[in-house]
Amino acid sequence: MTTKTSYTPRPRVLIFLLMIFSWNYSVFAQHDHEHDHSHEEAAHTETEMPAESITEASTERVEVLLKFIPIETTEELTMSLFLSDFRSNAPVDSAQIDIHNPTFPEQTFQIKQVKQGIYEIKTIMPAEKMYDLTLDIRTSLWQDKVELHEVDFAHHHESSESVEHEHSHMSLYLIGVGLLIAGIFGGYFLGRRKMNRKAFIVLVMLAFAPTVEFRTTMAHEGHDHGPVKKQVNLTKGFLVEKETQFLLEIRTVIGGEVAFNSGSRLYGTVIPAPDGHAEILSPQPARLIRVNVKPGEHVKKGQTLAVLERTLDAGNDLAIQAERNRLEAEYEAAQKEYDRKKSLQDIASKREVEEAESRLAIAKSNRELFQSGAKNITLVSPVSGIVAPFVLSEGSSVNGGQLLFAVNNLDRVYVEAQAYEKDVEAIESAKGYNVQCMEDFHTASDVKLVSLVQEFNASNQSQRVLFEVNNLDGELKLGEFVNVWTIHDGGQEVMALPEESVTEIEGRPVVFVKNSSEQYELRYISTGDRNGSQIVVREGIQAGERIVSSGAYQTKLIYLNQ
Repeated sequence: MTTKTSYTPRPRVLIFLLMIFSWNYSVFAQHDHEHDHSHEEAAHTETEMPAESITEASTERVEVLLKFIPIETTEELTMSLFLSDFRSNAPVDSAQIDIHNPTFPEQTFQIKQVKQGIYEIKTIMPAEKMYDLTLDIRTSLWQDKVELHEVDFAHHHESSESVEHEHSHMSLYLIGVGLLIAGIFGGYFLGRRKMNRKAFIVLVMLAFAPTVEFRTTMAHEGHDHGPVKKQVNLTKGFLVEKETQFLLEIRTVIGGEVAFNSGSRLYGTVIPAPDGHAEILSPQPARLIRVNVKPGEHVKKGQTLAVLERTLDAGNDLAIQAERNRLEAEYEAAQKEYDRKKSLQDIASKREVEEAESRLAIAKSNRELFQSGAKNITLVSPVSGIVAPFVLSEGSSVNGGQLLFAVNNLDRVYVEAQAYEKDVEAIESAKGYNVQCMEDFHTASDVKLVSLVQEFNASNQSQRVLFEVNNLDGELKLGEFVNVWTIHDGGQEVMALPEESVTEIEGRPVVFVKNSSEQYELRYISTGDRNGSQIVVREGIQAGERIVSSGAYQTKLIYLNQ
């Protein structure tokens, strides 16, 4: 016959377990109290240092962004006003601004420009309320009016929640004390009764259950308990502060249909124009005694670059000495003959005197020429341009035929392109040409065809075509690889953007759309034909949207970092 066993725990054990239960509850309440107080202190700190507020508005001409930190009423308020062109995002410089508060017409605003497109405003807000402000903006080219509605400049305080928290914490303490007293008496009462072992185990688990709950709460509560692992930006919207936009010169264009002329692409290399490059060599072994220019310096045609002193061997030195003696003898003989004819001027004919004077002048000129050029050689620049880098120092020796200086004139350069048979017809029938840098999308449109086909490249049977490019801005450099686009007639109205607007992320073409003053959005697009300055967008943007043009690469870096 099976008998059911029972266990009679000692009263002290039960009392101890129930005290653990009540103590766990009290500790949990204490932690919750401290945790809430930490957030109250953080909230209090945030209340003392309010976050920056912004308000914005725009018209078809100008975009206005106002930034400020809320203050107490009657304190001086300092605001930052950002003005930019609505279409291009370029900063509006040297604007005259008048601000009016319809609620308090007598309110004054002190305005001064601190940077290009950034203005500082100081005023005192007379009351704690919402304001409507009117901005009259004038530049040398246009005038506009912008209204800012329901702007709240006041610093609001929070006070009611802390009192409620104190009452809730006191209630938790009272509950903990009550459970402790109940645990003592309950443990004493249960200790006098017999119970099943399973029931006793359940009682032990209940005693420690609040501890588990407490730890779970600490691990999963939605508060900041330390550094959080950085998450990957999975959203397409991101922030670019206005100061950064001005600093990086981020510009926009309005998306829409434009006239697009198709084109074909050739690959080319920038080379100097015939009169755009000069190399200055040493005519013979010499010593460099003076250098008159520095690398990167602009020089004019005929300007002295350096002076060399000849270094001669024994044979050349004897020949020069003999020539010097001959010229000196000729000069002395001519001088004596002239002096003699001059002394006999009364009996000598005028023609004889003039002949003696002429022989003296020639002998003197030959002697001076030999003396000035006997040892020194002056090197001058044959063209106007920029001196290329060189490594020369005064006193150093140079060899005959050694390259000393190179002068480049980049105002006008040539582009040597490779064309195949199928490209020749397109080149001949093109209505214009564009030369595009491969690195920064800079495009030169003042291009003309110099020579179509003169020779073949034996390695790939391509034909050599020369183009002349006006390069006054100096963007094209010698040896740079470029794209040459041939532009054809038959343009049509299509959705197209500047080439520099389109960049790539993970191999897919993207653009960046500006939604508000500081909010931008990544947009994946599908592209079509291009002509060196424009690219067709098949889908991904809408007409009227503001698309980043200049500064698209910098905007991509900001997006990836956020």
